[in-house]
Amino acid sequence: MPTKGVGEMDATAILNTFIGSLLSGAVIVTFIRLLTLRWEKNVETRIQATVGDEFRKIAEIREADRALLYEVLGPVCGNLARTKQAFRRWREPNPVLEVRVIAESNGIIRQTLLTRYHLLPEHLQEHAMDLIGHYDKWFEVFENERNSGKPEAEQAPYIFAGTHGVPFPHAAEDAFVAEMNAVRARLRGAVGAAPAT
Repeated sequence: MPTKGVGEMDATAILNTFIGSLLSGAVIVTFIRLLTLRWEKNVETRIQATVGDEFRKIAEIREADRALLYEVLGPVCGNLARTKQAFRRWREPNPVLEVRVIAESNGIIRQTLLTRYHLLPEHLQEHAMDLIGHYDKWFEVFENERNSGKPEAEQAPYIFAGTHGVPFPHAAEDAFVAEMNAVRARLRGAVGAAPAT
């Protein structure tokens, strides 16, 4: 069997070493690429989870704002405006205005605040209790006066809780109107609509 020369062995060894190096390099590159892909996937998953959490939080805030606006602020502020308008027209005793507008709106405000109290942000809760207390007193005075059995001419021409120690809480009205405007602005801003003029 002939033996290979030193030059031939060197070429074969060099070729084997070169092929081995190429294969080892390819394995190392593949391994590094797999690690990189795994790291990128983990980062992508964390980013998606964070973005998803943020979108869920935004959606929850928007839903809470909608509920507050439609279930509390709208009815309360609308009825506050209605009674304010009625008081401007109330120049003489008017049982229809008193019962169909004032008493009805006072009752709606009171009932809304009592049944939707859980939707109120903390800074409105004391204002809500001020309004509820005022309306509780108003209905007490109203019932006592209108069901007193006295002739109509001897009854108080107007029912005011303020003359019985529970004046209307104007600060509460202002706080509810301000909150309604703020919530409306947030909801408009969230969908990119222009503010109303």
